[in-house]
Amino acid sequence: MITMTEQSSVAVPTFVAQAFRFSDEPAAMARFLEVLGLGVLVSKDTGWYDLRGRSGSVALHASGDRSDSGAPGGQTGLVMVAPEARAAAAYLESQGLETSVWDEAFGLQATVSTPFGGKLSINEEQTDFYGYERHEPRPGPVDVVVVFFTNDLDGAARFFARFGFQPDEDGSEGHHHLRNGDRGVILLHRAHTDDQEGSVGLSLETDEPLEAVAGQLTAAGYSAELLDAPRRITVTDPDGQLVEVWPSS
Repeated sequence: MITMTEQSSVAVPTFVAQAFRFSDEPAAMARFLEVLGLGVLVSKDTGWYDLRGRSGSVALHASGDRSDSGAPGGQTGLVMVAPEARAAAAYLESQGLETSVWDEAFGLQATVSTPFGGKLSINEEQTDFYGYERHEPRPGPVDVVVVFFTNDLDGAARFFARFGFQPDEDGSEGHHHLRNGDRGVILLHRAHTDDQEGSVGLSLETDEPLEAVAGQLTAAGYSAELLDAPRRITVTDPDGQLVEVWPSS
């Protein structure tokens, strides 16, 4: 643990909000997200993709038998990405949070205990690309929005403030919109059921006209629906999950 006298010397790291998706078809999911304006930064065969938006990121990991956890396709989680996992853990400990750090084959990883009864993973930024293919992403004006469902919106907002995510608009009874510069968006959304508490979804915000985005999706073979009140696009991704595309706020 970090003592009170050490707190002032602990540097504040940068955290990027990442939607971590286990996918039955990672390559198909990557193509889908590229149509929406994301760009691939790193890939490995057809089982791993790291895509970037103008802000935020999406990681795609092969599901089922190709995953160590056996996670099913379509399962989405929220992960924080930091330059150094150990430094990130030290900072969070200085904020009174409980963390764990360990070494994986691909680098250090950490978790932090949350007020929701679970743990939030902290992945270290990838610096060793041996066996991976690195690309030059050119994302469009699209932001990754990680939707976090909870019935304690204020408590969740206080927790994610430790990672630098602050409200960029007045919250409502049903949601809080948190942003950390170009490091992504977390949308706190009131859970509809007890089972939905702590679950995560994937959404996007774009500067492009929604009519143009819907047209690009349709041309690529996806069934996109442009809705009003509120205005947004709904489309089912290759994992069978509903994705919403909203105009930038």
